[in-house]
Amino acid sequence: MEIIQWSILYNIFTSKAWDDFKEKNYRNIRPIVINNIQKFILCKEKKLGGAILSCPKDSCTCSKKIAFTCKCRFCSSCWKIASDNWMNKVISWAIPDVTYKHIVFTLPKEFRLFLAKYRKTLDLLFKASSKAIIQICEEKLGFSPWIISVMHSFGKDLKWNPHMHLIVTAWGLNSSKDKWISNSFFPFKALRQAWKYHFTQLIRKMAISFFSDKDLSIFLNLLDSLFKKDWYINVGKDLHSLEFTIAYIWRYAKKPVIAETRLISFDWNYVSYSFKDKELGKNTIIKEQVSIFLEKIIRHIPDYNFKIVRYSWIFANRSKKNLLLIVQNILSKSQIALSYTYKHISSWRERITKLSWIDPYICPSCSSLMYISSISFKLKDWFFKTVHFSP
Repeated sequence: MEIIQWSILYNIFTSKAWDDFKEKNYRNIRPIVINNIQKFILCKEKKLGGAILSCPKDSCTCSKKIAFTCKCRFCSSCWKIASDNWMNKVISWAIPDVTYKHIVFTLPKEFRLFLAKYRKTLDLLFKASSKAIIQICEEKLGFSPWIISVMHSFGKDLKWNPHMHLIVTAWGLNSSKDKWISNSFFPFKALRQAWKYHFTQLIRKMAISFFSDKDLSIFLNLLDSLFKKDWYINVGKDLHSLEFTIAYIWRYAKKPVIAETRLISFDWNYVSYSFKDKELGKNTIIKEQVSIFLEKIIRHIPDYNFKIVRYSWIFANRSKKNLLLIVQNILSKSQIALSYTYKHISSWRERITKLSWIDPYICPSCSSLMYISSISFKLKDWFFKTVHFSP
């Protein structure tokens, strides 16, 4: 009999199918996976703690409970807020009215299982792709670019396929940081060679810590043979709008592994979901055993402290503030306007008011401004602590 509830993913993770999967694969499931799924389930059940809003008037006993959300990337209910906040943050310090490039870096499929087994190697995708871009821009184009890097580990069919999406400025500062240079042409062949070179050099060094002498020799021979292949990269069209560019990369940066809208059914044993097949040019429905589906989606949950969005060179936190001042000074001298609107990151109160046209802090009985009287939050091992506040 098919389970019917508003969240199919919730049904899957609260069913016996997930318990059976955990029992069978408990040695191979990473702790972060269990933690994410526990938070996801409790987010749906509103058991992650929360705040109590109370009316300040003694004659009014009205109160409201505001439940905390899980805020994990795995949860489709929370990702929209996280992605909107990220977009607004990036727009607030990015230079507008310039050209950007969207560049995709991929690896031969022979690397995929290796990256899944040794997940620390995923850092190398960020390092190698940014090194390749910086090398080509500095040597061939004469400027240092601004880079936003996003690792995407899955395609529409949920298969494990780590690859990089980079938003790169088609402009930057020269080596002496006193001149603004613009060039939207990226030499494709040179960029591909730089990507191959930097990734193979980095993974060659890291492989020494993974393999014995015999296995290392086999791996290095494989690496040499893969280097001779053509690695796919794609240099997209010029992107001229800042907001469009950020919204473009947003699709890859913060979205969950699979949207609830793509899930069709779950009947205890099988899961059905849709994806757009690029080769056929139409939506295709996949029906597979729930254990296979679970194995696919949990693989894409990032490890603890692994950031899937990173900033390089002028966008890097350590140099961004000073370099932004230099750029603004150069642009002001050339009379290029730095006119754009900073989008305020909305608070929970502002979002609820905008959606419902009702201010959640206003007491429904007497219209007084309510205050936070207590907050309950989760400690380690799922214990909770409550802190009380005076009006």
